[in-house]
Amino acid sequence: MFKDITVAITRFDGDQAALAAGMQLAEVNDAHLAVVIPVEYPVPVPSEWSFYPYTMYGAFYDDALKSAHALADNLREKLGRQAIRFEVRVESTILMTGAQTCAMHAHYSDLVIVGANAPGQNKHSPENTFIELLMNSGRPVLRVPQSAKTDFGLGRIVIAWQPCREAARAVHDALPFLRRAENIDILMIDPKVGESAHGEQPGADIAAHLARHDLKVRVVTLPAMGKTAGDAIIEYSKQTDAGLIIAGGYSHARFQEFILGGATRDLSQHSPVPILFSH
Repeated sequence: MFKDITVAITRFDGDQAALAAGMQLAEVNDAHLAVVIPVEYPVPVPSEWSFYPYTMYGAFYDDALKSAHALADNLREKLGRQAIRFEVRVESTILMTGAQTCAMHAHYSDLVIVGANAPGQNKHSPENTFIELLMNSGRPVLRVPQSAKTDFGLGRIVIAWQPCREAARAVHDALPFLRRAENIDILMIDPKVGESAHGEQPGADIAAHLARHDLKVRVVTLPAMGKTAGDAIIEYSKQTDAGLIIAGGYSHARFQEFILGGATRDLSQHSPVPILFSH
């Protein structure tokens, strides 16, 4: 069960969905909710007159800090109307980025939540914060798209299964969600049979493991049909009206996924469904 939940504020549109998910999960799990608002000191930017004066950066920082405290006051008022335990932290930093600050605070929680813009609106996105949280917080990251339903009654959960460390950890981290699901699908896209892959019966081993946790699962194998694995997972989740996807994050090198594409990038940027990632 999640008893300590962190929401990372990014100042993008997905924040509202992330907060809604955090409030609901805090209430369902009787958990403490921490909302982190990072404030970075401005990075000096060269101009035709060398650098801007120090006083100007100080003014930028003061304005950002004032805005953050105003946002914190609004959030405290909003959260105070809920039957949950919470705190809102304004964290100013000089040596770290806002994303790094959020990852540091996430070390002391069971789950960290971050928003995502609606699919197709990737020009301005909190991608840096998501990547930092996933790679360096050591915690499962719940990515909540701006347009997603934040009803965690969870009729169906889809596990995007691969026989790798990241996916195995994601399944373990997702047990509090899985125990509340009505249906659990173990989805594999074009699974490879073999000793070093999915084994002789793809999905059988992870299904048996979850059965020992008294979870009823269904193993689903689908061909990609020319789609990427990420797009195939998203399409299946839409067709089955899933409320949550469970996936390992960056099982391939980030550079490889950035250049060639990969399931993590496709899921994080295009899924309309909340996704629990672990790395």
